[in-house]
Amino acid sequence: MPTYIGLVTTHGANMSKEGLIDIGKSARAWTNNHGGRILSLYWPAEWESEVIITFEGRGNEQAKLCFNDLEKQHGVTITSFRALTQGEKEHEQKGILWTS
Repeated sequence: MPTYIGLVTTHGANMSKEGLIDIGKSARAWTNNHGGRILSLYWPAEWESEVIITFEGRGNEQAKLCFNDLEKQHGVTITSFRALTQGEKEHEQKGILWTS
């Protein structure tokens, strides 16, 4: 399954630590209801984003749906992109296409 990274920003809004943790809880709850899975959640000590979400799912549409729902629920912005595993990157370099 393809992996997507979501970089969550609050635009300087004064969100509590609990509010940031709630974003992670909501992401896990979303996958319980809609499929996919959260591989990991990070709260970086030094970074522009307040939360980093790694989502694994059926494809780009499912990842976008998850991140869009989280944006609406928490009033944040999530910049997302597809991330390749080492194996996927090695196959890509050899010209072997992986489909999801």
